[in-house]
Amino acid sequence: MKKIILLVFITAITTASDIEIIDKPIVFNQERIDLTKQYIKNHYGFDVNSIEITPKIVVLHWTVIKGINPLIG
Repeated sequence: MKKIILLVFITAITTASDIEIIDKPIVFNQERIDLTKQYIKNHYGFDVNSIEITPKIVVLHWTVIKGINPLIG
């Protein structure tokens, strides 16, 4: 398993120069916060006051498409 993780990491580093990062933040207004709280309640059964989380890992997701617009609508 460690070898697989290392291989993925090395591949990500060697191709990093070919990656273009597009900074297009999601609009996170009160409606989105309310919808997220509703999702948490419906799917996990928790009534939360805050939707803040403490990230534990970073996941690099590679989608092979010709642009970002189909992903973010």
